[in-house]
Amino acid sequence: MKLDGQPAFEIYYKEKLIGRKPSVKRTLSPGTHTFWPGEHSFDLAADGSLKTSDPELLIDGNTVKLKCYPVTLAAYQVNSPESTMNVDLRLIGVGNLSIGVETPAPAPAAAPDGKEPPKAPPVFEDLVPFYRSFKPLVIWLPATGKGAPWKSAIPPRP
Repeated sequence: MKLDGQPAFEIYYKEKLIGRKPSVKRTLSPGTHTFWPGEHSFDLAADGSLKTSDPELLIDGNTVKLKCYPVTLAAYQVNSPESTMNVDLRLIGVGNLSIGVETPAPAPAAAPDGKEPPKAPPVFEDLVPFYRSFKPLVIWLPATGKGAPWKSAIPPRP
């Protein structure tokens, strides 16, 4: 999560992301401020009052609350021998999980010969780099609103 393009809740140790805080206090200048992903924005007036028209943000005095929703990711064995087992017994651990937002790549500059340059692939920003194994994982995510949708990727089992 970013607020005005800067990490908002992340905790770093020796330049490595190790976790997230559930809440933070920031000193902000008057103007419009935006959470990403989702482009959730609110306005801070010169008198310190807050306002927003975004239904995903709640204003409570001098506090802005961002609504988040629980998303559960789980993987199950579906092979024939396991298919008759209780679903809870088929739950398997999965590693190398990625959850993030995929945004279009910046438009490439026009080629000098006038031909259209090749389109660059979208950029994936992994927002949960410290979860690499789970069984299952429940993560609270904000709605992506106006921005790109959330994506998750779990590699196939060998």
